[in-house]
Amino acid sequence: MKKIKIQFANFWDGFKPEHYFFYQQLQRLYEVEITTQADYFISSCFGTQMPSHPCTKIFITAENVPPRPEDFDWNFSFSYDEDINDPRHMRLPNYFNTRTGETLVKPDGWAEETRKQKTKFCNFIYYNSRAPKRNAFFNQLSRYAHIDAPGRSKNNMPPIGAGSAHESRFTNEMLERQAHISLRYRNKVDFMRPYKFAITFENSHAPGYTTEKIVHAMEAGCIPVYWGNPLVMRDFNTQSFVNYYDYEKALLEESPWLRIIPPILQQKTFQRMIKHIMEMDRNDDAYTAILRQPWFHQNIPNIYLNEERFTQRLKDIFG
Repeated sequence: MKKIKIQFANFWDGFKPEHYFFYQQLQRLYEVEITTQADYFISSCFGTQMPSHPCTKIFITAENVPPRPEDFDWNFSFSYDEDINDPRHMRLPNYFNTRTGETLVKPDGWAEETRKQKTKFCNFIYYNSRAPKRNAFFNQLSRYAHIDAPGRSKNNMPPIGAGSAHESRFTNEMLERQAHISLRYRNKVDFMRPYKFAITFENSHAPGYTTEKIVHAMEAGCIPVYWGNPLVMRDFNTQSFVNYYDYEKALLEESPWLRIIPPILQQKTFQRMIKHIMEMDRNDDAYTAILRQPWFHQNIPNIYLNEERFTQRLKDIFG
């Protein structure tokens, strides 16, 4: 097994390589040594440190930050490869870490069986409260029915895992910072299973910026209520969830003038989304109909969940 020397820099506070999917995959392929005298410098976007010696520089981010080909030899980001047009860039959305490709393929009868499990309305699981659009939607939908919010943002109930043996190890901050398959991830998905809907708005928006939030809802069998990536239809079948951009597009086709008044456009888009959610909540047939829609186009996992694709890129970089 080939030995490689790597250094991680500019990751989040509390970063632990052994919990990071990139490092875990490298360990499967190579004998890995972490050292400051590394041959490979792996950087995220939470700092400005750069290597002081010649080496291969790799940039990786799951945040709403563009790739940096001018500073790094290889880049992993949320941006679509066809939009970047750089052979040393790979789109690696944060939901890749969930490794859920085949588990999200819907078998016959899945919708009917999943509907039987639904006893609650909607959940909202967030640590970050600095998201005005997401908070506004929560407030507006809450006028129709109570939304369970166990996270720090909009909190109105005990945290997930409260009272269990795992409480001290499970926080929403950990979930949002490291979405690897783990006890924390499983607890979140299990908590979500009884809910019909899950608000899965991203922290911010940009083409390609789709994180693990929507995939967590899908795995739990909740209908995601989504905003963040206006091109999310490239990743998933938007007929299978409530996609902000579909409702906004329909409104703009009817009333193009709304484009110049964003607050009114947002309000009217929210109203249409909520009307549809209310209809599905009150009508089991309407709710089951959307559950029958596959998460993926043709019910085939998208390329961004393909682990072989990622493994091949690591081999291209590390040999």
